[in-house]
Amino acid sequence: MSGLWGNLVSDVGGAVQLRRWAVAVLAGRPATEPGPLSQKSWELFLEAERCAVPLMRKIEECGLSDTLSPECQVRLEERAAVESQRIESARRQLAVAADVAAELGCRVVALKGGVAAIDPAHAVDLVDVDVLVEPRYARDFVAALDRLGYRPGGSTLVHLAARWSDEPLPVEVHTTVDPSGRPLPGDFWNRLRRSEQFDGVHLLDPPDHLWHILTHVVVSHPYRQGHLRELLLIGSAVAMSGQELSEIHGRISTAPDGATMEAVIQAAQELQNGSAGEDTLIRIPALGYAVRRYLSHSFGLPSVIGHAHVWSLGLLMGPGLRRLLWSRIWYTTQDPSYVPWLRGLERRSPTAGRLVRGAGRLIRFALAVSLAL
Repeated sequence: MSGLWGNLVSDVGGAVQLRRWAVAVLAGRPATEPGPLSQKSWELFLEAERCAVPLMRKIEECGLSDTLSPECQVRLEERAAVESQRIESARRQLAVAADVAAELGCRVVALKGGVAAIDPAHAVDLVDVDVLVEPRYARDFVAALDRLGYRPGGSTLVHLAARWSDEPLPVEVHTTVDPSGRPLPGDFWNRLRRSEQFDGVHLLDPPDHLWHILTHVVVSHPYRQGHLRELLLIGSAVAMSGQELSEIHGRISTAPDGATMEAVIQAAQELQNGSAGEDTLIRIPALGYAVRRYLSHSFGLPSVIGHAHVWSLGLLMGPGLRRLLWSRIWYTTQDPSYVPWLRGLERRSPTAGRLVRGAGRLIRFALAVSLAL
């Protein structure tokens, strides 16, 4: 075997070896660092798993730093530096959000990775800063961010247009955590708790926090199942739930994806308590490595390559993910487009604007599928 396919198999195999080593280290078990691996293997592992910060944290905690090869040390430190910058960005922007909430007299709730960023012992990489604000305050909240110099980006069913600044991460102001965009019931808001570690920020009730992460990973982004960053985040949420974990198992028992949720929780707990043995959830991450490696030589806009990655996994993972991806072509967002001419069209004719946006997504997805095939 030679050429592209030979390199793909070798590079993906190297990434799998790195993952198995990382699982052992994160679980606190003795582990032998894999031998010399290609740069591409390291890139596949670090970019997909996004676990350099907790991995370095565990290595230092267990006194393993002196056992690492110079290559491993350098690669982990370089990636951890990038992840740490994003974690610090999240903390800075949560402080801004807390100030805005105080100004408006409302509550702002840190979500998902933002909750972990508050606690240095559990911080993981982020790609955005998700906060939840009651719908009646949400528009005033983003307007206040705009006055501070933030700029609007794209929106979805569950959050208003993302707000960008000079920070590396955007802020996404959610009005609900329901994957279908349904409003949250009144008792949900009554269960919010103040953060003891970050003034002015609220947190979801621990079972609600865990449930939100589970639905986000298993239902909204099933191609993330099993990735170490997600398992670490779920593990910290499980620990926060404590005795209330039985409530989550009750919810899971009636959920369509309940079996998958149970498997993800079990893997997260095993990673956290050190009992992780066989890497039972490696299939989807390994598929992700292969797809990422295959597309690394593709030419096209980054957004198209990103969609091609997800669609490739859709073709491999089955009809459930493909249905989810198709449903996102025509879905309605909370805010109009951030593209000026399209935003103007949506205001003049919402139906025409929705059709044009859907057609644009359809073209982009068609290009993505062609690359995936």
